[in-house]
Amino acid sequence: MNKKMRQTLMLTAILVCWACDSEQQHVTVSPFGEPAQTSALTAEAFRTYGEEMFDDDESFDEMTSSDRWFYLNDPFYARIENAEMEVANFVAHDFNDVDICMTMPQLNDTIILMHLDRVPGYYKSRIPSPLSSEDMLLATRSGKTVRFTNAHLLSSSEYKVFPVCDDPVFANVRKITMKTRIKWRVSNSGNWRPLTPEITRYFAAMMLNVAACFSTPEFREALLTYTSADNPNDPFPPETCVHNDNGEAVDREKLLNTILNKNELVCGDVWGYGGLGGGTTFGINMIYMGPASFFFRNRVDMSGVNGGSHLVIHELGHCVGMGHSSSMAGGYASIGHYIFPNVYKQLLKEGRLPYQMDPFKGSNDYNPGESEDGNVDDDVVE
Repeated sequence: MNKKMRQTLMLTAILVCWACDSEQQHVTVSPFGEPAQTSALTAEAFRTYGEEMFDDDESFDEMTSSDRWFYLNDPFYARIENAEMEVANFVAHDFNDVDICMTMPQLNDTIILMHLDRVPGYYKSRIPSPLSSEDMLLATRSGKTVRFTNAHLLSSSEYKVFPVCDDPVFANVRKITMKTRIKWRVSNSGNWRPLTPEITRYFAAMMLNVAACFSTPEFREALLTYTSADNPNDPFPPETCVHNDNGEAVDREKLLNTILNKNELVCGDVWGYGGLGGGTTFGINMIYMGPASFFFRNRVDMSGVNGGSHLVIHELGHCVGMGHSSSMAGGYASIGHYIFPNVYKQLLKEGRLPYQMDPFKGSNDYNPGESEDGNVDDDVVE
């Protein structure tokens, strides 16, 4: 940005100065108590700027394009570029009363750029940037008023923009620390079926729940403390019950970090096998994982989660370098057969995953009012 045109920010009561290059910039407290003029969009207006994602009418090319990639730790985001703000929601859930907020290194407060009445699930909009005006009065979350002058000259490196809302699904999504970018497979030769919008919707939802489970302290604790002495079905001795293909004990903390920092997965639908995985290739036979709802709590009997968990962990194991003799992808894999499904099902029951029920199913045979004593999902996975 041109130094002569740096923005001036005015708050309400104090003067704070900081050095920037060769000149001084100022943040001051205005004594006039001018009201903020934060812009807002109704749900209807927001939709006019955007498009549904993974809709049944969406073409294969559009559905698998880079415009449909997302990061598991940032599936609901806002970005400002070229005088537009992109707001994208890769969560199958409508978020209401959303504030688009901004922070800057020089400020100890959070600025509310815009209020959105509703952001629909699987929806992306590009709206005029709220930073396009030369002079603005904006509210902060602490109740102050900030004056921006020449805000349109800010570079993206000088601020961070993000959505905020009071919603338990939003809270669960924000706890995800798995940094993987999700992409969609384009090639359909061999044992790969073409992705459909329905399968892609389920795949995106399933991966958010998987990532949320990996991100919890409970999963870390279960992985680090697991011993085959507590699991009669595990044929390996306690000292090597989490092992590599050579039967050697692995550094469990390092393994978890490798999973959480996997750079990307190219997801696709497989036929003829339960799945295919390795490198960035992550294929699941979605006959087992899609509308069958094995990863959601639509059934009183959740025993399907056991097999589904093993399948996902097996292929993910290949993607992090584990082979068919390891604890992720072996015949008996303690992580996929025991550790992950036990934690996952417990988190489902506690309402701590992004999706508890199948978000695409109009009805289910799970009755939350029923006593859960004796339900299969209360049983320990063995």
